[in-house]
Amino acid sequence: MYTIMIWILAFAAIRAVVTSTSCLQDLEDDVSAMKRDIESLNKAAFPDTADECIGEFIVSGDHRRIPDLSLTASSSHSSYPPRNARLGASTCWAAGINDENQWIQADLGEVKRVYGVVTQGRANSDQWVKSYMISHSLNHGTPFTEILTRDGHGVFNGNKDRHTPVLNMFQSVQARNIRISPKTWYGYVSLRFDVIGCRA
Repeated sequence: MYTIMIWILAFAAIRAVVTSTSCLQDLEDDVSAMKRDIESLNKAAFPDTADECIGEFIVSGDHRRIPDLSLTASSSHSSYPPRNARLGASTCWAAGINDENQWIQADLGEVKRVYGVVTQGRANSDQWVKSYMISHSLNHGTPFTEILTRDGHGVFNGNKDRHTPVLNMFQSVQARNIRISPKTWYGYVSLRFDVIGCRA
């Protein structure tokens, strides 16, 4: 039930972003508003479970966001480290090597119930990830397991421009670490992202 509700709220919020934005600053403002709206609407919809952080943006949300050191990557450009990868940031994470073996990872600090990822392209240049894989692990040192789309595929559709956030939902998983592995891209392997989830 909670997952269905967050699908409805998140898709409605992102549709509003897409239709109401005329410039980059407006979009970044709308991303921040989208985060706040999803969290507040869930609390209103489920007042008895308001403390369970339903639909929280774990990487870049205003509440319980993870620290910079919890964002790591296979490689990174010196000017675009993993800490720049938060959704709505003014730049991005950019891989140090432009190939299919790159990834960016978020350590959520504890095991969470995760059921969505939102991505954006590079804020200040026409670069974005067009498709990617998602994997998860329960703790440090444990192997990563691939997350499938709702249609059973291993590759998720990503962005078509650098500004518009794209949401992908999936069957919830218990995870401490979430890894995004870009497979195709426009211009360069660059992205901003967030993870949607709640307490396990």
